[in-house]
Order: sequence, then C-alpha cells, then structure tokens
Amino acid sequence: DVAANEETSVREATLTFTSEDGSITRTVTVTQAGKELYLNVTPLRIDASAEGGTYPLTISTNAGEPNVNLNGNAWMSLQNGNIVIAANADRAERKGNITVTAGELSRTIEVVQAGKQPSTAGGQIEDFTENEENW
Repeated sequence: DVAANEETSVREATLTFTSEDGSITRTVTVTQAGKELYLNVTPLRIDASAEGGTYPLTISTNAGEPNVNLNGNAWMSLQNGNIVIAANADRAERKGNITVTAGELSRTIEVVQAGKQPSTAGGQIEDFTENEENW
C-alpha cells in the first residue's frame, strides 16, 4: 500500500529490482500527485445596510499564505479577521470587490451597500382638500 500524499507537491520514489544472481536489473519510478489546492472564503457576498457593520471573514487554504486586497475601496477595512464597512452617507448604493488570493488561487467577495435613506420630517400631515373653497 502507498500512503496518501498529504503535501501539495508531487512526490517520487525509485525502486530498483535485481535478480538473485544479479544478471538482471530493472528500475521503476513511482510518481504520486499531491493534494489538490483549495481556497475557501466565506462570505462571497456582503449586503450591507447604509449604517455599515462588521462581517466575519473566514479563509481556509493549503495554497500558501492568503492575501486580502480591498482594491482601493476606502470605505472598507480589515480589523481582527473581520471586514468592516463604514457608513454610507450618500443616497446612492455603492459596490466594491475584495480579492482573496493564495498562491495562484483567487476568490472575489462582492460587497453591496445600501444608500442612506432620506430622513422624514416630523409632525402631522394636513388634508388641505377640505378647505379648497377658501383658497
């Protein structure tokens, strides 16, 4: 039996067989593939409210040290393994991507943040249709 290759690289072994009298020699090379590389990232999408918030980021990989790139989105940051989304003061929705890489593997997190809702004025609503004849 051949044990599983727990590494990500290929491994090789060379076996040499020789007859009892030494007149015949044969060499066999055994090659075993490495474990398949993986990069798992959660979440792959964040739907943030206008107020922003903190979202846990989970990365598991065997492809090397992971790198997180906010791609120039100044309204996002990384703090203690979390993605932090700042409040959106604009009414317009904003979108951005975060790229996570490890070795040659890459995953993209899509971030969509709602725009700020306009504030409503307080007070009572009057029905002026009642008094139309006095206008």
